[in-house]
Amino acid sequence: MKIELAKVKKKGFGISQEEQETDFCAIAAPIIDTTGRISGVVAIAIPPSRFKGKRITELSKNLLKMTNSIMKEFGTPSNLRP
Repeated sequence: MKIELAKVKKKGFGISQEEQETDFCAIAAPIIDTTGRISGVVAIAIPPSRFKGKRITELSKNLLKMTNSIMKEFGTPSNLRP
């Protein structure tokens, strides 16, 4: 678990590939406030048939752009953003 959390922290997002629900995959990234605390999360749910290789890369890039944009609006310092 600690290894997985370290990966998530480094990448700035986490993925679930049918780990909690059959036929359900998700990618999620935190919204960090100005104090460095997680104040929310943005998640994208997608069926496993569409959650592969290049698609995961594309979704993760778009997700991080979105969460960074939200955090910028909140005033979260760039050193606290993934």
